[in-house]
Amino acid sequence: MSVFVRISTKRNLERLASHYGNTITNTVENLINEKTVSILNGLNESEQHEFFNEEPVHKRQSAK
Repeated sequence: MSVFVRISTKRNLERLASHYGNTITNTVENLINEKTVSILNGLNESEQHEFFNEEPVHKRQSAK
């Protein structure tokens, strides 16, 4: 995965990784997983099912 972010965002990511003694990759993975759990905790069973059955963006775009 390659992304372009503002330099301030990159610096914040570097600081977070350093603060927790992690690599940038590990920090990104942790942030994504923590946010996913947070969102799932706010959804009912039906909404969780929808969340996991959501078609990936790359498949939605290629279907157009």
